[in-house]
Amino acid sequence: MANLTELFDKIELAFSNNLLLFDEVEKKFKENHKYSDSWSSSWSDYILQSNISFTNLKTIKYLNDRKEYSVALSSLRSVLEHLLFLKLYLSGIKSYKYEVYRIKPKDKDSLNPISRNITLNRWRDELKQWNKNKESKLKNYSDVVCISDKNDDEILVKRLIVGLYETNDTDEKGDYIPHYCFLFDNYDPFSNFVSSLPTIIKNSHFPETIKKQSKINKDIYHRYFSFKALISNWKLNDFINSHQEDMFLVHYNFLSFFVHPTREQTKILALEQKFYSSKNLFEYRKDGVLSLLIYLYVLKMQQLCLNILISKLDELSENSWADDVLSKLDENNAVADCLWFIYDEPTEFDVGRRVIKKTKIIPYYTDPLDRLRNYVNFNYKY
Repeated sequence: MANLTELFDKIELAFSNNLLLFDEVEKKFKENHKYSDSWSSSWSDYILQSNISFTNLKTIKYLNDRKEYSVALSSLRSVLEHLLFLKLYLSGIKSYKYEVYRIKPKDKDSLNPISRNITLNRWRDELKQWNKNKESKLKNYSDVVCISDKNDDEILVKRLIVGLYETNDTDEKGDYIPHYCFLFDNYDPFSNFVSSLPTIIKNSHFPETIKKQSKINKDIYHRYFSFKALISNWKLNDFINSHQEDMFLVHYNFLSFFVHPTREQTKILALEQKFYSSKNLFEYRKDGVLSLLIYLYVLKMQQLCLNILISKLDELSENSWADDVLSKLDENNAVADCLWFIYDEPTEFDVGRRVIKKTKIIPYYTDPLDRLRNYVNFNYKY
């Protein structure tokens, strides 16, 4: 059996190499990018956003080194959400756009739902005609996904849109700006969560305007920036399949134990008394496997972050340079493949679980820590 200490040493080396790779990626792009300095604000923001995740992961490793497990794990969830956003911000070419139409009845005495339903049924019929015959007079429906009712007098039209291309790029084969870039710039979390609170809005001179803006920002958050929306938009852009979506949910659920008060958190994290300079203090008891899990998460999220950044910057380069760097990235982080993260293949240990459970498919685990404890006991000696 392999020695667990050797695994920790390999992880430490891989972590350092990932930091060097980040610098190498930035250098290679600056040597190959195809734009003048006037374009630097776009790609420099891509690097900045990636640096946010990398910097946070360095901090998480620091916390883990000092047995600050709870803060490290809760911070990992924030990084995971940021990486979901980052991929869409850089490469989310597809997104949904929502349009709300208020239907006014011709007859003032008519009930709004009746007038709305008449229009709703007509638009739905026209959408069916477009999908069937592609009549030019109905081309306004070319990007419509569905049409539904909303409130008593409104209709919600959901459209599929692609990134913004340059005006002269009629074939839409060149560089594009994802819709998520504009959403990110326009989204206001204060307006979403705070500005319309009863005791705050009552002191405003323009309460109706504030309510309207708050509604807009709530819709943006729920459609694009909540965890559920981020995952949904990853699927829309074919970044993951349904199985990988479930894998994401497993890890998000586990990391959420340490964001909210849960019984699982108190089961996993054991406090013990320590005496320093005659002071009675508490700290988390050392847990080698839990610490290992955090290190594996750090490596896998570094790898995911670099993969997202490299793929985008390579698109913006005159000469492709990504293949060698991606190969180096995969080789460096192979030590963390035992986590069986989102894009990894199952380990021999996990394949063996299928044989034991007599299932046709290799079942994914539901508890990352419990599964890693079993994996370590099976493969390593302390």
